[in-house]
Amino acid sequence: MVIGIAGKYCSGKNFVSGIVKNYRYNGFGFTVVDVDIIGHTVLERKRGEVISAFGDSITDGTGRIDRKKLGRIVFRSRVKKSELESLLHPLMVEEVKEGIKGRRENTIINAAILFDMGLHELCDFVICVYAPFWVRFIRALKRDNLSIGDTLKRLSAQKRICSKSGGSKVDIYSVRNAGKTEDVQRDVSGILTKKGLTKG
Repeated sequence: MVIGIAGKYCSGKNFVSGIVKNYRYNGFGFTVVDVDIIGHTVLERKRGEVISAFGDSITDGTGRIDRKKLGRIVFRSRVKKSELESLLHPLMVEEVKEGIKGRRENTIINAAILFDMGLHELCDFVICVYAPFWVRFIRALKRDNLSIGDTLKRLSAQKRICSKSGGSKVDIYSVRNAGKTEDVQRDVSGILTKKGLTKG
């Protein structure tokens, strides 16, 4: 089984993935494929092309890409964001497919833009994690050590995350992550039980 976890920046995808990881299906547990981590690896592999496209200003003192500098550029411009995605996403999708191919364990695909990348087509169902803007804003400030301006730009840059294309039949379940953790755990557990998963 492959379960997709999608949601906007700081909505709580990792928390929900952690809940799912405690469940089993057909006797097997779950392994998480974190698309953010894959993105970091692919960014390094595509370093030359990215620097050519965005300039030396995105590098640190050693010639490596500084992700915060790159982020400031792409989250201020939809054109630049699309340019970066066109460089990275095809290889990222390949890496995800390779990561789940032939695996006995079940898989969780944790990806903010699961639908934009077409990764929902690999999933048996998807859990979309939601949280209000102000909740995500506070979480981002605490977690990522960005300026208020950069945080607002990053939050505002994301469009609707959980919208499947017309031909897709994947089931989508919504979970709100803005209150007590027990409430989120209960809601996620209800979805997983409905889908035939067992805890353990």
